[in-house]
Order: sequence, then structure tokens, then C-alpha cells
Amino acid sequence: MLKYLDSHDLNCAYQLLPRGAESNVYVLKYKKAPSKVYKAFASRTTKETLKNKERKLILLDERKKYLKDACLPLNLVKYPSSQTISGYTSNYYLGNIFEISSCGKKISIDDSIAIFKLIKQRILEYKEQGVYYYDYNLPNILYRNDQKNKHEIKIIDMDNVQVEHLPSDVYNLQVGGYLQNGGELKDKCLTFAFNEFTRKCFQSYLKRNLHATQSCEIKQILNDLQEQNHDCLADHEFLLDYIEDNSKVLKKTI
Repeated sequence: MLKYLDSHDLNCAYQLLPRGAESNVYVLKYKKAPSKVYKAFASRTTKETLKNKERKLILLDERKKYLKDACLPLNLVKYPSSQTISGYTSNYYLGNIFEISSCGKKISIDDSIAIFKLIKQRILEYKEQGVYYYDYNLPNILYRNDQKNKHEIKIIDMDNVQVEHLPSDVYNLQVGGYLQNGGELKDKCLTFAFNEFTRKCFQSYLKRNLHATQSCEIKQILNDLQEQNHDCLADHEFLLDYIEDNSKVLKKTI
């Protein structure tokens, strides 16, 4: 069960991370304990949004054993005498932002697809618990390899998910456009959002590698679906499956 902390209890050394759209994020540094993350919601956040986040975080904590690789809350944080939360703490994870050819290191297409498949597996598992993840900004997916070179991921910003009837609090530009054009929440929106994330990663690779020998093949695969951003094909079939089926043209090392 989640506990509530007074904001004054977080008095320790800290490091401010790059700011998100809804919050400031701090790494709390303790002398005799592992570092934690404190996500402090922006002062402009409405009481209704804070209440919605609080309810969702409590539900996520209740289902935490089913939400593998999700960055979940440890404690909820309140200012003294406040009726709403100001943020929450979570574990601090070291990892790279998931991006093909991340940090200048070469990642094979097979490894990239394997990481995408793991992310897809997790979000479908979350869906079985009534949790729908739409917030695919690149910094929200961390990855690393363990000592056996096995892929590990961590999915962050879980406070912005949809949990059952409790909605996401903000949508990125692509998902917002999809919904404005008549798109449906839950299963279809989940598929659309994951497809946009997949597309974004491969398009980012293309921009950095215009002359790579396999760029033409990757570009062709993406162009085949470029006009499907807001139609039914984009929200009921996974682009990843299409790329995997055509991976014979993508198996060279980036």
C-alpha cells in the first residue's frame, strides 16, 4: 500500500533532470541509501488532474506484480495541509534512452526489433490489467543490457496512463491528432501510439543515415504506411509485425 510523505521529508541533495511537459523531475541523492526519483507536478496542474493521477497511482500500486518493467510509485508526496498530491517518488534507473543507434553505439536491426518486441509484450500485459500506455516519447523508454547481454527495459511516466475509466492526463501531438480525427481509446489507441513510436524511431535513424545501404529499404517500408496515420490500418495492426516480417532487408548492423 502506498504511503504519503510530507514534502519536507525529501530534504536531501538532489539533481534536477531535464524538465517534462507536466513536471520537474529530481534525482534524490542519499548518503546511505540508493538514489530515488521525485516527480513533482507543475504548480499549474489542476486539482482535478492531481486527483486523477493519485487514483491511478494507487491502482497501479495495487497491480504492481503484474506490471513488469514499469517504473511505479514508491510513495505519494503532499505539501503540508494540501488536499492533493504534489508528486511521487520512484526508484532511480540507469539506462539509455531507447533509440536506434543510441548514444553512438551500433545496434543491429535484430536487436532493435527484439527491444521493440519486449516493449510491445509489456504494454499488452499492462492492457490485460486495464492499463493503457499511450505516452511514447523517446525519453520514456529506457534500456540496457544485463551481464548476460540480455535486453532490459524500463517504462516510465506511468502516471499518464489510462487505468480502466480513469483517463490519461495529456496526449502527445500524434495521439491527440488521432483522437481528434475519430480515433478510439484503449486497444486501438494503444496500437496507434505504439505504431507512431516505432515509426518515429526508424525515421530518426533515416535522418541520421541518409546514405546507409539499407536506408532505401527502411524508407520503403515506412512510406508504405505513411498515409495510414489516422485510418483503421494504423490502429489495429502493429507496424512492428510488418517490419519483422520484412526484416531480411534490415538485418545489417546499423
